[in-house]
Amino acid sequence: MGDEDEDYEHQEEEDEYEGEDDGEHEKETPCEKMGNGCFLMCVGCVLFPVMLLLLGWNEKNFVCNAKNIVTAEDKTTELPTSVCAKTLGSSGQEGKFVFFSCPINQTALPPFSPKDFGFRLLEGDWANFKTFSTPVAEQTVEMYQCVQSYTEEKHGKKKRKIYSYKMDWVMNYKPDDGYLADSSEVLIRQGCPQWPIRNVDIFGLGTTTTHASEVKAGPFRINQTLVNDLHVDTGVDVAPLMLLIPARTQIQNPFTPFMELTEDKFSAKTIGTTSYMVTCATADVVNCLRISYRKNSDTGVAVMANIGTGDVTGPHDMPSAWGCASTPWAKMFSYKAGGALTKDTMLAKLSADNQTQVWIIRLFGILATWLAVYCCFQPISAAVDIIGDYLACIPCIGGAMEMLLEGVVGVILCAVSCMCGVSSALIVIAIVWVVMRPLVGICLLAVAILLIGLGVYLGHQHKEPKKEKKKKKANKRPLMEEEHTDE
Repeated sequence: MGDEDEDYEHQEEEDEYEGEDDGEHEKETPCEKMGNGCFLMCVGCVLFPVMLLLLGWNEKNFVCNAKNIVTAEDKTTELPTSVCAKTLGSSGQEGKFVFFSCPINQTALPPFSPKDFGFRLLEGDWANFKTFSTPVAEQTVEMYQCVQSYTEEKHGKKKRKIYSYKMDWVMNYKPDDGYLADSSEVLIRQGCPQWPIRNVDIFGLGTTTTHASEVKAGPFRINQTLVNDLHVDTGVDVAPLMLLIPARTQIQNPFTPFMELTEDKFSAKTIGTTSYMVTCATADVVNCLRISYRKNSDTGVAVMANIGTGDVTGPHDMPSAWGCASTPWAKMFSYKAGGALTKDTMLAKLSADNQTQVWIIRLFGILATWLAVYCCFQPISAAVDIIGDYLACIPCIGGAMEMLLEGVVGVILCAVSCMCGVSSALIVIAIVWVVMRPLVGICLLAVAILLIGLGVYLGHQHKEPKKEKKKKKANKRPLMEEEHTDE
């Protein structure tokens, strides 16, 4: 049992530190600490301007999006729902900037089959596979392979890798050439019983998404750019689509590099809530394939766009304003049964999305700017750390002195970096608004300047007591000298 246990717990040990294995990690030398501090300072010097540029772009993008939404509110004509009953291409709205909300013409959606996703290993015409119709479809191809993983355990100054193996469905090839170099065959077989059947490397594993070239809604043709905004949300049950496929030629059919994957090599199988086409009808074996599909199940679209020839939607040229250049603009939201949108609800959703995006990037940018300034102060922190190491050598009180010094300096650096970073971020935000929307920008700039002034004032107030103490000491010295002369 002892030898067998050693086989099952085959480990690769690597030296991580030099010196004796005394169970303690080597401390960084002063030079290493200063080097790390300087490296972080360089990172901060790069990150700081990048975050300020991101904040500036974010504010400009928000203002320009808001301008487009306001323009759309003023310029679009809201069409009545009766327009959806008209035949294709007969809306009479050519050349106009309109809003409409119409059901998707489900019968005009393009049909999809496994051959439409570019998976080259599928052979034959798949004529017996019933297609499914949707504005956007997604195919996921997975293979059942032996997968290696490991965990690291540290023992003193050494670390070791403990390998484990299992069979799993993967969307990318798992090279197994080095498995025997890392582990024993006994351990591999524990997780992958069919070893040494090797994993096969094939092209086409993973997820592929395909969109319709256009979607018809009422009399309108939704152009490709807007259709690309649609996403899959529902799994496709492949069992009804495979009813006409002839009986399988094999019961167990793991993939080999020379196999022709015709439609009769697959069976329908449901795992959990997902329906698959599988090459292994009963038990999963190495290199079995399974393919699943997803589609979009929305029933209607709400669109703000310019109507071109043939009632094809296209972008409207938004005029320049608020410091924003003229840009082409068109938007679409899809909805399910009973969720039709009005012009006002669509504008509210656009405004809410714009607000959400600007605040996410704004908060991230401000915190990252604070972090960048803090990184710039890391050489100071490293120097204090080095001094603290020497203080720690003092008997009895050294450790406490080290903690006190590093804690106080850490708090000061954090506070100073916060004031510098946040105020810099606010100034950039305010400058963008001053340029684009002066009334709002001036208020923001005033707040930023107020924060800077508050920081300067607090620093000045902190210095005043020290100056007063020095003056008192200076005044005491002449008095002491006079008393001495009198005696």
